[in-house]
This record gives sequence, C-alpha cells and structure tokens, in this order.
Amino acid sequence: MVEHTIKVITLRRGRYEKKRRIIRFEDPSYKPLGLFLNSEANMFRSQIAAAFKMAEEEGEGYFAGNLMTLSIQDGTAVISSQLDAVSDSVSVPVEDLKALLNEWYSS
Repeated sequence: MVEHTIKVITLRRGRYEKKRRIIRFEDPSYKPLGLFLNSEANMFRSQIAAAFKMAEEEGEGYFAGNLMTLSIQDGTAVISSQLDAVSDSVSVPVEDLKALLNEWYSS
C-alpha cells in the first residue's frame, strides 16, 4: 500500500467544534484516492460497501458519489473524478482499498 498519514484536525468557531480526518499520500498521483476518502467515504459508506459486494457477486461493482466514482473489476479498484474529465484516475488493488477504508473508518 502507498505511504500515507491520517490526521485528525479540529475545526472551531465559537462554541462549535467539529473533528475531521484528513489523509495525505506521499505520492501525488494518489490525490483522487484522498479526495474519495475525504469527500465520499463517510457519507456513502453503505453504498460503497454495496459496490464491493456487487463486485464479489457479479464480477463488477460501481459507485458514483457527489465528486468521485469507484469502479471495481478483476481485483482492481479505479477511482476517478466526476467533475474533472481531464484529471487522472488512480488504480489500486481492491484488498488495499478495503484495508485503507477500514483504517479510515477506525481512525
């Protein structure tokens, strides 16, 4: 798996406080994966899990969130932007993505 760090930051405004996880990858080509985790992973957790299940059962799984898409086929997960057609997508092994999602959810 690619080198990364997950950090929890606290946003404050007056009495209001919210904690957010931020992930940073050593390799800048993994930026789409970071955006996927930061923007989609928490909000669409059950739909992402359904895409993994669909891939296990049918050989292909797909998820489209607000910003990013996830396509799973032949043991590879491809994450790409829905808003920027010219940006690069990132491919990772499905097992690495599952491990990263588990780490993301548990941190």
